[in-house]
Amino acid sequence: MEDYARIPKLKKEAAKFYAAAYSGQGRHNLTLAEIKEKEIEAVLATEAGGVSDIWATAANVSKAMGFRINPAEVSVAEFYSYVKTRK
Repeated sequence: MEDYARIPKLKKEAAKFYAAAYSGQGRHNLTLAEIKEKEIEAVLATEAGGVSDIWATAANVSKAMGFRINPAEVSVAEFYSYVKTRK
């Protein structure tokens, strides 16, 4: 979750590099901006949340535990206790 807090900072840095690149201060700034964009993508990829991730995690936990877990029917605490038990 801490990585999500970095995203606005990374976007701001990327915007500064884009502005510098397009104002004629060197093409290296464009490369630096693209690097920041790749860092943002990496943060989003490693900390990806969302419905599909919950269902994928539930499938993995269900397989490891030997019984079906439906995230829509179990409580959050129960679901995360299954996840912790699996690890």
